[in-house]
Amino acid sequence: LQSWIRIAFSPRYLLVTNTLTGSFVLATGDFLHQHSSNLKERKELRTDWARTMRIIGVSTLIFAPLNHFYFRWLDRTIIHGSRGQIVAKKVVVDTVASPIFASSYVVGLNIMEGNSVSEGFSEYWDKVFYFLALDVSLWMPVQALNFYFIPPTFRVFFVSCAALVDSFFLAHIKQIESAEGEGEQ
Repeated sequence: LQSWIRIAFSPRYLLVTNTLTGSFVLATGDFLHQHSSNLKERKELRTDWARTMRIIGVSTLIFAPLNHFYFRWLDRTIIHGSRGQIVAKKVVVDTVASPIFASSYVVGLNIMEGNSVSEGFSEYWDKVFYFLALDVSLWMPVQALNFYFIPPTFRVFFVSCAALVDSFFLAHIKQIESAEGEGEQ
């Protein structure tokens, strides 16, 4: 197991490892959200596999590689100085990066649902305060821990683990709010 982990997290396979773990975590968060919604509404437990596959597609094609290259860039250009300076820089950088990640999630899923890019951005802007609240309450503390304690090779994996919580709430924001908007039409 130890040699497998060393190989998986080696520079040669790190993009693949980050993509697979990131996609798995986002799909798991969506799966958990679907079943918690079914339990709350006392519905039969069924999984919308098409929805889960769209999540996997967006994560595999956009989200996970974006995370991989984003953290490589951070480690090479931004992450220098004391640990406190590193955390402060990361918070500042995330202020810019968070909207990029959240909008890529919403727009990517909208495209996979057969909607246009402009519809995706419209949905993102309708829900921007939900995404900002999630980013501030979850990601700033997670990233402070990430850059204070976690070695660079494992940063995307650590973020993927935290993304399990995030993906549950992203699914909630995406699905529940969309359903309310559709009911008004």
